[in-house]
Amino acid sequence: MDETAFRLGATHAADWLAGVAKRMADEGKSARDIAQRLSDLRDVLVDWRTTEAKSARDIAQRLSDLRNVLVDWKTPEAQAIQAIELPEGESNPWEWTNERLDAFIAHRKKWFG
Repeated sequence: MDETAFRLGATHAADWLAGVAKRMADEGKSARDIAQRLSDLRDVLVDWRTTEAKSARDIAQRLSDLRNVLVDWKTPEAQAIQAIELPEGESNPWEWTNERLDAFIAHRKKWFG
């Protein structure tokens, strides 16, 4: 990813987070609720960025991870490898519907707490 694209994405993410915080404050949400939502959205961004950064070379690693999951299915670490699936057909988290975001966050919390 070139620097311009990275900066554009970072700007969109910052605008998104600021907009969410402002909307929640306007709705009278508590600072604690706003902080929790922003923390959840930060986690979404981290997962999204990690997934977007994967190259074709990483496919071999994912296949190896999948094999390890099947061999040692019961370990939480192995299960977590497949735990997070990003919504298909939507490129950026700030474009996801609130329902998709909430479902993703709930799924993520189920696996990672």
